Amino acid sequence: MSPSDLKLHEVSSIRRSMLLVFFEFGAWSGNKQDKQASDELAISKNASTDGSIRVYKSVMSCKELKDCDKFGRNKRNQIHYKLAKEWAGPIRILPRTKQFEYKEQITQAEVEYLGSGGLVDKFLDVYEWRIDDQRKILGELFDEANYPSRVAIRSKFHWKHAFLPIQEEGDFRVEVNDEGIEDLCSQFSEFVDYQTVNLYADMLSEAESKITNMIKQLEVDPNKLKKDGTPMSPSLHESTFKNVLSVLENLGDYNYRSDPKVRAARDKLRSAVEHVNIEILRTSEQAQEKTKISLASAVKEVQEAQQAYSSIDDIPSLGQ
Repeated sequence: MSPSDLKLHEVSSIRRSMLLVFFEFGAWSGNKQDKQASDELAISKNASTDGSIRVYKSVMSCKELKDCDKFGRNKRNQIHYKLAKEWAGPIRILPRTKQFEYKEQITQAEVEYLGSGGLVDKFLDVYEWRIDDQRKILGELFDEANYPSRVAIRSKFHWKHAFLPIQEEGDFRVEVNDEGIEDLCSQFSEFVDYQTVNLYADMLSEAESKITNMIKQLEVDPNKLKKDGTPMSPSLHESTFKNVLSVLENLGDYNYRSDPKVRAARDKLRSAVEHVNIEILRTSEQAQEKTKISLASAVKEVQEAQQAYSSIDDIPSLGQ
């Protein structure tokens, strides 16, 4: 298989196992620049009124509006950032095996946000009352022009997501003339390589960090004893164990290149945690030592896999 055929093979394997997902939400910020107050402040401080001094005010600081923004940010973290990995700005890469889970969660969140009786409706229900509250809060800085109609305000809230296929180099051939094909395909291939290095490097770095953290929590200082003189139990948190399980899942779902070193790291980690009972692990010194040794072996495999993704020049060719 030639190098160019290998590249097409790898992009095809990404397309079969992964897809791109876009998400954004919109909410009215409730913040406005006050030009008059800006100029007054500048003059009072003997400064220029050329726009260098700017005064911003919160024209709507109610709980209902803050709840909308907080909900959107939380769901973006809990769904878009958690299930999908960084790829290109707001567009992230998602294993096809997680598409249904993502769709189900993001759609339910949209209903809670924009649906009848949802957070946006709750804000709009009190919008006009809150304007009167702001009149008292802002005093002479209050400006009626800062408050659009309910209909206009409603249009500032949105919730959008879309699944996008990953293109192959050949997809461009019907749209670009012969002179531009080679350059465009080359740029596309370089972009995929660049994003692949970043994704694998981040995934493996996260794996190393979370596995190492679990090892640290299994360590017990022999000099620290309980009141009865027996050794302290390790401070292993359930969330730490769950983080390692998520690492195990990611090493499988995001290994779209079928990198054998990543597979080896996943296999080592699976053997280390698949039969672990966290309650027994907290009390059994034998289980703790065995698990620490197994996790350390998994970390070593992760570190070996990391070496191949330190730069685009080092990315290994697979599938030969």
